[in-house]
Formats: sequence, C-alpha cells, structure tokens
Amino acid sequence: MKVLFFSSPGFADCDFPMVKALLEKGIDVTYVIELTAACQNSTLFNIARLIPQNAILPASAYAELRVYAKYIDLTRVFILNRPTKSAYGLSGIKSALKLFNFARKNKFDVIHTDHQPYMWNILLYFFRRKLLLTVHDPFPHSGEHSLKKVIFRGFAFRLCRAFVLLNRSQRDCFCATYRISPERVFQNSLGIYECMNETDYEKNSPYPFKYVLFFGRISPYKGVRYLCEAAVEFHKTTPDVHIVIAGNGKFDFDISKYEKLPYFHIENRFITTAELSRMLNFCEFTVCPYTDATQSGVVMSSFAFKKVVIASNVGGLKEMIDDKRNGVLVPPKDVSALVEAMSLLAQDKRKRTEMERCIEDRYCYGDGRWEKIAENYIDVYKKVVCDEL
Repeated sequence: MKVLFFSSPGFADCDFPMVKALLEKGIDVTYVIELTAACQNSTLFNIARLIPQNAILPASAYAELRVYAKYIDLTRVFILNRPTKSAYGLSGIKSALKLFNFARKNKFDVIHTDHQPYMWNILLYFFRRKLLLTVHDPFPHSGEHSLKKVIFRGFAFRLCRAFVLLNRSQRDCFCATYRISPERVFQNSLGIYECMNETDYEKNSPYPFKYVLFFGRISPYKGVRYLCEAAVEFHKTTPDVHIVIAGNGKFDFDISKYEKLPYFHIENRFITTAELSRMLNFCEFTVCPYTDATQSGVVMSSFAFKKVVIASNVGGLKEMIDDKRNGVLVPPKDVSALVEAMSLLAQDKRKRTEMERCIEDRYCYGDGRWEKIAENYIDVYKKVVCDEL
C-alpha cells in the first residue's frame, strides 16, 4: 500500500512518530512537509535560512533536520519548499502544481493529510476518492475564527473521502454540525511526542529554582490569565516554586503586573525545540488551563518527558489524562481548583512519581503507544483503498 502523507511543520512533532510507526508496520509511506517562510520556525523545525528554490527537496537538504536521521528514515521525508510567505501568488501556484504532479506520478493508494488543503493546494481534491483528513481541531478555538478558515474548512468537510478525529468526545457533534455520515468518520489518538528527545539540549536546568511550566502558543483559549491568578495564590503556600510561561503570542489581558513579580518568568517568544526539551526535562510539572480544547500536543510533549499535567476538563483532554493517575483535571476557569491541584503536586513528590509511572505504562507499553495508533490508521487506509466508505 502506497501512502502520501502531506503535512506542515506545525504538526511535525506528532507526525514524525506516526510516520515512523507506519514505516515499521511495512506501509510504503512518503512524507511531504510544506515549508514556507511563514513556518520555518515551528515545533521540530528551526530553519535558519530557507533554500531559495521552489521545489520538492529531500529533507536532508536542510542540515537542521539531519538530527532526526537516527529517529526516522529521512529518505522517506521530503520538503515541499516554498521560500515565500504568501500562498496567493505565482510561487504558491507553482508549489501546488509540483505537489499535484508528485501525487499523480507516484500513483499513491491513499493521500493522507492533517491540515485542510489551503489556497492552491485544493488541487489535492482531484484525488478526493483517495483523500483522508485527520482533523486536529473539529471546531475553531475561541478567538481564532476567520473567514478564510471557514471557507477552506467548508471545502475540506464536503470534499474529503474520510476523516479521523483524535478524540471520541467531539465525534457526534462533528458529524451533526458538518452533516457528515458517521461511517466516514473514524477515531484515533495522539501518542507521546518522543521525537523531542532527539534534540541536542543542555542537560542542566535552565533556571536556578524549581518551577511549574506553561508552554505553547499564547492565545485566549489557553487560559493563561487563570494560571496567573492561581499562581499568586499558589506562591503564598509554596514560595520556593516559580512559574515559567514560555511561548510566542499576544496576551489577552494585562501581563505587566505579573512580569514585575520575582517568581514569574515570562518568555514571550519563539521557543526552540532544544529549549523546550530542556525546560520540560527539569520542570516539576506542566499546566494547561485551557478554556476550550480538542486534544493537546502540550500534553503529549509533557508526557514524552514523563511530566505530570494539570489540565482543564474540556474537549478531549479527559481522554488523554486519567484524573489523579497520570495528571489532574480541573474545571475550566476555576482558579481555586487550579491552586489546589498545583499545591497537591508541588508538595507530594511521591504522588508525582506514581503518576509518572502511569504515563509510561499507558503511552510506552499500553494502548497509547504509537504502534497501536499506526494499526488504527492502517485499518482506515484499507477501507479507503477497498472503497468501503
């Protein structure tokens, strides 16, 4: 079975282990990543300078990606290289045509993507009978609606052959909202982002104190304001543990009053994978105080370092976190519950150690491992190939 898996750098941390697991299962996967000037710094990608060529290149053409050669077979990984930001102009058309011709000439049985075809990449709908879409966000996050997203999501949900959601909780609502037959919608999950351990990060703590970590893109739905409020109360009983907020984006509240507090450390910038790996390796635990969610790459990045997560009980997060076993779930926007959970984990090292073992049991040896996730995808591929939808 020949599969083209088409994605973007923003999903590389979850795509690398999935593609690796599919290859180990004997699936003939060709993995193509669309790299542009707008996304050259994202998750596993930290590209200093784009190659000035509109072409499909081997991943090894970028020295920054060769660090992953021991993890995944880079001969199966290609870059759809477009050294411009805008997808609207001639460069975008050329890039889309190269992808279209690549897919046509290689006669793939399945074309699998995990982001809706955008702009000229809608040429992929020529292969709609083969097209499988993994939907990371069945519904837009709070504060992230846009007309362009609505238009291209609409195309995707009408034209793709089959869909995979990464949590069970939103499947029925997804089918009803977009009027998609449940027989065409499958469920899978995320595994731990183990490829982050391949980065060459410093093996000493980035801070001279114990700290709780929030990381990721700053956006209103991330609920950072509630973490900040909770941290002030948490500090009163646990003054030796600081708060680190690391990620790029615009705060939807006044962050300046927290920046002045000596136990707050705000890194409002792009965080490289090596920096993040170092932060995760030495933090006490991580916090995801989201007001809404689907599933979370932040949780899977944390679990890759066996770090316990406190998260809001929203979306599919309860499917990733077994409350009080490998993390703690709290009601969204509930500052007092967040303070209580932070205090529990900060003061009970034995409990955290037990939870860390549970993370390993489920995601390294249990039903959360990538081998099982790959098997689920293969089952869907077979249905697409055999026209069983």
